[in-house]
Amino acid sequence: MMDSSEVLEHEERAAAPSSNIKDIRRSAMDLLARREHSRLELARKLHRRYSEYDLIETALDKLVSDSLLSDERFTEVYVAYRKRAGFGPVRIAGELRERGVSDSLTNRYLDGGDASWRDAALAARDKKFGPQPVTEVNEKARQQKFLSYRGFRHNHFDHIL
Repeated sequence: MMDSSEVLEHEERAAAPSSNIKDIRRSAMDLLARREHSRLELARKLHRRYSEYDLIETALDKLVSDSLLSDERFTEVYVAYRKRAGFGPVRIAGELRERGVSDSLTNRYLDGGDASWRDAALAARDKKFGPQPVTEVNEKARQQKFLSYRGFRHNHFDHIL
């Protein structure tokens, strides 16, 4: 059973004039001009606007063949962005999986070596808690929980706590 917003959205799609591939491509290019998207992310956004699934897939295929849409480029940018924001490889891998990026592609960009992830864990910890060493057991547990939640593995932060 649909709620009222879903019914309205469905009726708007049905009442909307038929879109052509140029409109879909233009919308996709507008979204890509703002930031990189994975193919799945872009498809989801376009499906909210247009009901012609075949045309959307055709437009996406054309964007991929024109090198305007690339899951590899998206993954590279996304991993760097989230790492700078203080998130670890476990969390980033989950987010990429939700965005439709393959595990093999994800692993290629997350395998930057444990040293770089240790540095990222240290930076995230210092930003949140400061650089002073941990002396209390409760505080150590609190910081471990924070870093685990952020997606770091134990071997990334055991040396700093």
